[in-house]
Amino acid sequence: LYPDCINESPHLDVLCRGEGEETIVELVRRLAGGRNFSDVRNLWVKRADGELIKNPMRPFIENLDALPFSDRDPDFVDYQAIIDSDFDRVMFMLSRGCPYSCTYCGSPAMGKLQEGKYVRFFSVDRAIGELKDIQARFKFKSIFFADDVFTINRKFVFEFAERYRKEIGIPFEVTTRVESSSPDVFQALADAGCTRVAMGIESGDEEFRRAVLNRRMSNDKIVKSFAWAKEAGLSTKSYNIVGFPHETPEIHERTVALNRRLDVDSNVCYIFQPYPGTALFDVCKDNHLFKEDAPVTEIVSRTDTVLELPTFKREEVLKSYRNFAFEVYKGKSWRKALLYKVYYSRFGEALIRVLAPIKKFIRNLAMGT
Repeated sequence: LYPDCINESPHLDVLCRGEGEETIVELVRRLAGGRNFSDVRNLWVKRADGELIKNPMRPFIENLDALPFSDRDPDFVDYQAIIDSDFDRVMFMLSRGCPYSCTYCGSPAMGKLQEGKYVRFFSVDRAIGELKDIQARFKFKSIFFADDVFTINRKFVFEFAERYRKEIGIPFEVTTRVESSSPDVFQALADAGCTRVAMGIESGDEEFRRAVLNRRMSNDKIVKSFAWAKEAGLSTKSYNIVGFPHETPEIHERTVALNRRLDVDSNVCYIFQPYPGTALFDVCKDNHLFKEDAPVTEIVSRTDTVLELPTFKREEVLKSYRNFAFEVYKGKSWRKALLYKVYYSRFGEALIRVLAPIKKFIRNLAMGT
């Protein structure tokens, strides 16, 4: 979404926009054959003379089943070490794309980069096939399906859940949206072995969420969705963000209050970052909200703000971020409250590195498992 970065790095010669599988294969073949690659679709190519070639885009890959399984060969990557480092968990995706248009997210812009259908799923046969391949080659205890909206396709969910229960049978967790949630969907997931469902709230202020973030679900719908998940026996996790343009401390307090009301089993809070290509990036730019000395490296951390908000000072944003989970859990679970307080403190990252050998125990303690 920010291809102009090629002009900001003297060591960057080529970049790919959009989906890269077909592009990288064509590029490698041309390199191997000593042929010119400056006209490969999806590539921006910086020539030795400084000329920048911006090639047209190929369409989205229509049939995801045509892609081979991801390369997990030990000669290429130590995939088992990756699993071990992530609490013995495999991360996997069954789909690509998101149909929603949240103003802080890059997905809507990604969906406009190429022609064709943006939201696509593997077939159930293909998904189960790759999962079986992973199961036969690696040791793991659970799977995290990192799809943007796991339950957007009800037919797929029910067919996949039935096959997964019979043929895979390993605990898993998903991320989805309240708009595509329902009691029968959550029950089907639970019956298949799902242990936790995560859904984005981002802001607990219904009007702010609609007008600024373009998230149009009501608070009542959010409450129902989290309740349905609990009724199905699923643990719940919420995603939240603080430091949006036009946000105030009072608006953020409503996010804390909504999380308390939901009684979420776990939560995560990030500081808003205005990524290039998103609608809110343009809002920040048009309203001159960027700090003059904001280093680019802060943009990816989501633990500090690169903005100067007239309605929400940096010190207040940082305090809200660090205290979010503590405020949600205090009075309900002091164990969780205090653990999150330490985790989100200034010393949290350093402590995580020191306590890495027992991080699984700490995670289970914080989540109550």
